[in-house]
Amino acid sequence: MALNEFLAKEDIDMKGLLAFIACAILLIGQPASGDHISSSVGTVETINVNLHLRWQLGGENQIIGQITDVFEDAHGDICLLDAQLNELLVYSPTGEFRRLIGREGEGPGEFHNPSGAFNTPGGYAVMQSLPVKLVLYDRSGAPKSNIFPVLESLESPKSMANCSDGTVWNNDFLLACIFFRMKANEQYVQEELSLFDSAGRKLRTLFSKSNPADFTLINELEDNYYTHRFVTDGSRLYVVPFFEKYEIHVFDQRNNSVRIITREHPALERTPEEKKRISYSLSRGLPYPDDMNFKIMDHHRAIEQINIGPDGQIWVLSGEGAWRTPDGVLGIFDIYSRDDLFLVRRVQLLANDSFLTDYVWIIGNNVIVIKCARDLLLGPHDEQDPCINRINTQVICYGMDN
Repeated sequence: MALNEFLAKEDIDMKGLLAFIACAILLIGQPASGDHISSSVGTVETINVNLHLRWQLGGENQIIGQITDVFEDAHGDICLLDAQLNELLVYSPTGEFRRLIGREGEGPGEFHNPSGAFNTPGGYAVMQSLPVKLVLYDRSGAPKSNIFPVLESLESPKSMANCSDGTVWNNDFLLACIFFRMKANEQYVQEELSLFDSAGRKLRTLFSKSNPADFTLINELEDNYYTHRFVTDGSRLYVVPFFEKYEIHVFDQRNNSVRIITREHPALERTPEEKKRISYSLSRGLPYPDDMNFKIMDHHRAIEQINIGPDGQIWVLSGEGAWRTPDGVLGIFDIYSRDDLFLVRRVQLLANDSFLTDYVWIIGNNVIVIKCARDLLLGPHDEQDPCINRINTQVICYGMDN
């Protein structure tokens, strides 16, 4: 039975579950096997990289909604997922509009509430979070088919599932999902990062963790709806499975764990203002009951983002590199070589944009900035925040100086 048919037939407490969906764990799992590589930032140089404007979108005469995912397709075009307008926008490397893919609805090529989008060998995929489905398109943007992943939650008569992110890995679909299971008096939440084939059948789970469900508590550790929690360069898969540990688990094409990259990373304590902003992000716009409680971590994530940068190098943004940057620095990244996975340098991206207010993607030699997108989630960080009165979404594409 397809997931949407299941949901239509089941009597599910949507209020409690939808609140908990907003706090789904994207990637928490058990440690994988493999050799450990430990690096020290004290042994590498830090270089400054200037950013120059390639193109920008948005403004009074161009309506763009909430951009929640960005990726590069097989032709080098930049693809923007607009979760508010339910469409995928495709632009050339120089900023010319190519095509619009998808629209809101239930028909062929249609979706609503998308949670992610990514490149496929034959075109594009947009992931609808609830009910879960993958909407596939060819290179021209024409609809091809839908895939309904067979999620284990359907084994229980009172269960529900939601997926938050995905990519193609070894011609299969790697999806990050959360399952809400209810059996008799037992309620629990299971988070998984799993592989599915083209028919939606689960092949393997790489990371998994279960916790008792508490629908009166919103725990930040169970709020991992962030981009860049896993990435692939085609030959390896890189996964950041933990909140508090600086660990990158590396898998080969046979899904064997071959390396675990670590480095010493003292916990970065949050300021009261930063904790306030995180709390804001967990509560804004959601219909929580009066007895709902919030648990905010005292420290920032060890790793905020992982990207594939120029020359296939792995660009890692730590909590410190995101939240403790000098003026004029967008972020400070740890750079790992593609060949031996050793830390080779640190890079400071020089720009007047800020991780504190904006969403940032590293895509090859490009840096894509969604202005004020993080402020929409976290709230203004001070009274002089330039995003306070911003209405329209602005997208900026920078190039990196060599």
